[in-house]
Amino acid sequence: MNSTTQQIRYREESPGVISMQLYETAECEQIVAELKALEGWAAAQVRDAKDAEDYEVLTRRDVRSSSTLLTAEAEKFYRQFDARMDAKLKPLVKQYWRIDLTNHSGTHLVRYGAADHYVPHQDTGPGLEDRYLSVVCYLNDHFTGGQTSFPGLNYVATPQSGKAIVFPSNYLHCSEPVTSGEKFVLVSWINGPRPVSWI
Repeated sequence: MNSTTQQIRYREESPGVISMQLYETAECEQIVAELKALEGWAAAQVRDAKDAEDYEVLTRRDVRSSSTLLTAEAEKFYRQFDARMDAKLKPLVKQYWRIDLTNHSGTHLVRYGAADHYVPHQDTGPGLEDRYLSVVCYLNDHFTGGQTSFPGLNYVATPQSGKAIVFPSNYLHCSEPVTSGEKFVLVSWINGPRPVSWI
């Protein structure tokens, strides 16, 4: 289903999964060329939590095999992304889900090489209850494999340069293994109020 929200075009990919073009292809080509030249990529980590206070941040390549950029040079890309989140994605979220969420957090660049993957998981959990929506923005599509799968929806999102997908953070999803080439994505979460714990 194609629709327009305040001049913002989007597509409903599957129930609760929407997409829009966040970057032009030429912009993505420039970004990826710069990212490939940067050093400072480190193994991506996962959060293993028993509850909000009792958790560990670990490198588990059997669970999440990819790299994140941990240098000051990443800030330039995050500022550009933040501006697009505010101008395009958050207004779209307000129209589609009818909630006015103004904050996002956890933005990071991820690089998947051959065989890299992320097993089925949710982006919420103990201590992360403020994550309402997940955003995955594909910066390239010159690779094979690497689709974002949603097992509960029987849906697979095909990467396309500049396309961002947005979905509830409690949706089970995974990054299928890259079979050749490299995949670059920006990931972030749109936040809302934490649920009240009455007991």
